[in-house]
Amino acid sequence: MTTSLTQKCQSKLLYIVRIGFWPFKIYKQAIINRDMVMGKAKLKHYRKIKTFSYEVGDLVLTDHAKLKRGLSSGLANKYYGPFKVIGKQPNGINYAIKTSFNEYTKETAANDSLITNSPNVKKKKT
Repeated sequence: MTTSLTQKCQSKLLYIVRIGFWPFKIYKQAIINRDMVMGKAKLKHYRKIKTFSYEVGDLVLTDHAKLKRGLSSGLANKYYGPFKVIGKQPNGINYAIKTSFNEYTKETAANDSLITNSPNVKKKKT
């Protein structure tokens, strides 16, 4: 057992001597490796992002922002709705939404990151 441990230690020492014994070189190589891995992770993340643009009249679901006291967040629905997009703010990120089944409710503002497509609700054909 000790021979295999010494062989492993020797191979690690040889590697350190080969790249340079100074900690500065090792530190620089670690920075290069970290940046390379982070760059690959960023590319992978950006490929997955899907941008959505909601138009007036689209039905959307919103993130459940507040729960009543005593309700479990683990059992609650993730999204609720459907809401109808009735307008788009000038900044292009916020939307004015209103419940689709009641015409007398007030409009509320919803951020682009808090709304999602409504998969089970289909648009009425006009």
